[in-house]
Amino acid sequence: MDHVIPDVERTTGQNDTVARVDIQVVEKRPLAPLFWWRMVTLFFAFSFLVIGASLGCAAVSKFHSARNAVASALTIGTVVSMEFSGLQATNSLLVTACFLIAGIMAIFMIDYCMRPRNLRAGFIGHSTMLIVCMALLLAAVIAETVIWSTRVAKINALDLDGNPISQSIIDQAAASAGVSKALSGFYYVRLTVAFAWIGWWLSFIACAVIFATNMEARQLLQAEKEERQREADLYRSRFGGDTLTGDGSLIHKQGKLGSYGKEKSEGSAEPSSSTTPKAGQIEGITETTRNTGIDEEHHIRN
Repeated sequence: MDHVIPDVERTTGQNDTVARVDIQVVEKRPLAPLFWWRMVTLFFAFSFLVIGASLGCAAVSKFHSARNAVASALTIGTVVSMEFSGLQATNSLLVTACFLIAGIMAIFMIDYCMRPRNLRAGFIGHSTMLIVCMALLLAAVIAETVIWSTRVAKINALDLDGNPISQSIIDQAAASAGVSKALSGFYYVRLTVAFAWIGWWLSFIACAVIFATNMEARQLLQAEKEERQREADLYRSRFGGDTLTGDGSLIHKQGKLGSYGKEKSEGSAEPSSSTTPKAGQIEGITETTRNTGIDEEHHIRN
């Protein structure tokens, strides 16, 4: 893209060729080496989106909570956006590897969080997974910032012949040509770095949401377990050995309630009306035990 700048010599002290060469150097960054890496990233990006959608559906169906699905989609989305921003900015293999590995680690982390406790064998702990994932994301952001800034500085400092050109001349030439300073590359650097840092923090927040949700679920399960234990202790102390199963149903021995009532009635010299069965009443069952609705084998008083 050539720009004719009539007054560039008067404003910058340089000729038109230098201004045109500089703009060409900045605009025609070598993109060919990035083609295959972008194809690979595109494949991983769509894979991440599919896996993220699947995990989101699994979260809703398993935990009945939209927060897990939102956290999963947020984590996957930020990883994908960071991959694209990183590969658009640089052809560094290091940055590409960091983004891909961080994305894979994020997938495993979400999968680990959503697994039942008895299926978590072989996975490393929450804290270790979080540290590794976020460290890789941070390393990718820092590497992108350093490498891309250095690369742009080198591009802006040399013309096609390898001669140094000052940044002020580049900016003045671009402005004289009616071209935004974004052509110098610094706009793209700032935009890419901003997206990368925003993505990193969003990923961190998403991980925190996932862990908070799972912690809340564990607390609810623990509270439910303690409640069932209290109910079991209550039945055990009341009916002498009766307990509760995992689903909340009452287990009792045959005739246990009847013998309990009979022992209570035999302990008094003259059974009161509350413990003496009336005509047609099941023997050995008091009003308290009658309301339990449990069938027993009893004899009908003649």
